[in-house]
Amino acid sequence: MDFDKIVMERYATKLFDGRKLPQAKVDELLELIRYAPSSFNIQPWKIIVTTDAELKEKLSPAAWHQKQITSCSHLLVFCANKDIAGNIDKLEKQMIQNGAKPESIKDYIQMMRDFEKGLSEAEKLS
Repeated sequence: MDFDKIVMERYATKLFDGRKLPQAKVDELLELIRYAPSSFNIQPWKIIVTTDAELKEKLSPAAWHQKQITSCSHLLVFCANKDIAGNIDKLEKQMIQNGAKPESIKDYIQMMRDFEKGLSEAEKLS
């Protein structure tokens, strides 16, 4: 089944067959994930990829012991980064490194900082 068809049909595999996904496909998926939209384009997450069976077994209880966790070729764990202020600082530096003039992005960066200050801890995870 093609990946785009899987996504569009919202197909959910319940058990994997043990075949290993080629690393090139995993890399392709991770590259696509980089382009996922996020507020202010700061992508406040990290992805940990593991193929280690023992680690997947340890993580299984956090996913209600679903078989997909232990039978998958590669397990992708998405971790939220609640340091929104740090992410904004990082984005500002990247924008300047990419040629943006600090004075031209000052208001935009300040708007993000003001927005971040109003977020609750729960909202920083959403």
